[in-house]
Amino acid sequence: MIKSNCTIYWRNPARAGQIVLRLATRYVGFQISSNANLLHVSCRIPALNLLPQRYTLDFHLYEQSDTLDYLIAALSLEIIANDIYGSGVLPDSRYGGIVFVDNQWQIFE
Repeated sequence: MIKSNCTIYWRNPARAGQIVLRLATRYVGFQISSNANLLHVSCRIPALNLLPQRYTLDFHLYEQSDTLDYLIAALSLEIIANDIYGSGVLPDSRYGGIVFVDNQWQIFE
């Protein structure tokens, strides 16, 4: 029986391939076990708050320190601008940053 782990690297090609996000089965205590030659694994991300631009994904499947498969830029996707805060202002990645987060502001006197 093979006991493997999977890592997904979410990269920003516009910033020299900078890793924006790294998801790994071992981080969450999930191990892939299979006797089959064909295996389907899915990773659900409930919310991914990335600013608009193009991103690529690399996939790395390994068993301990041995690489079983590695796909560079296996998937490319474009995040489009959206009024994420409902303010009528669209976040612009040209001004820096990669992700947006929920935030609340107050004035104290």
